[in-house]
Amino acid sequence: MLVAISLSLIYGVLDVLNWAIGDFAMLGGYILLMFLYIGIPPALGLIPALVIAFIFGVFAYLICIRRLEKAEPEKMGILSTIVTFGLSVFLQNVSLIVFGPTYRNIPNFLEGTFNFSGVIITSQRLLNFIVSVSLTVSLWLFLKKTRTGMAIRAVAQNREAAALMGISTSRIYLITFSISSMLAAAAGMLLGPITMIFPTVGNLMVLQVFAVVVLGGLGSVGGAIFGGFLVGLAESFGVLFLTSSWKDLFAFAIIMIVLIIRPTGFFGVRKR
Repeated sequence: MLVAISLSLIYGVLDVLNWAIGDFAMLGGYILLMFLYIGIPPALGLIPALVIAFIFGVFAYLICIRRLEKAEPEKMGILSTIVTFGLSVFLQNVSLIVFGPTYRNIPNFLEGTFNFSGVIITSQRLLNFIVSVSLTVSLWLFLKKTRTGMAIRAVAQNREAAALMGISTSRIYLITFSISSMLAAAAGMLLGPITMIFPTVGNLMVLQVFAVVVLGGLGSVGGAIFGGFLVGLAESFGVLFLTSSWKDLFAFAIIMIVLIIRPTGFFGVRKR
């Protein structure tokens, strides 16, 4: 859900399809691992790691994405795909050189389990849910209640009109991309204790994330939230009633059915 929100936010505001979004999540896991190596527990390193991820997003935008601002709208899709795919390859290879191909695991932030009427869930997964929802609510409040958030929404709706009202679109693009990078990195940090972190882990999630975003509606943050929950539940019920090897088929079958009925996804809107 967090990575899908990140992808939708970037596309909704910048019209950029960020194929490196999974690699930002991968970097989030490695940033938290570096804090662990210097003796800082993962729970304490989460906030400063998010700050570092935000700063990384600033540099990634200034170096790679800013050059796309003057691109013709009809060429934005292919240009953003080429640039972000190149960024993905670069980040994977740098991570491979720095951290090596070894699969690494982040220790659990919390230990133990909870029993909810016979449904057992680990403390770590419950914490992941709480943090993910908290970050999502914080983003919603930021977009709805702050001047910068309202400016982001204005640019997403009509960038020319927003510019005429005195809003700096370049500044909004920078802030949006950096926030999106931070959200994706947060997902990687929460993923670390559950699965392994390795240089190409982003490749495993990017196609699924794109499927979630398309299901909810490309460019819709609310659609990304809904799509993330729907795909997650579909996979869980697929494992329950079939086997774990069929869970992806179960989820993507639902996506295909929805898109046949509604090609723009549940909350999709046509771009101007």
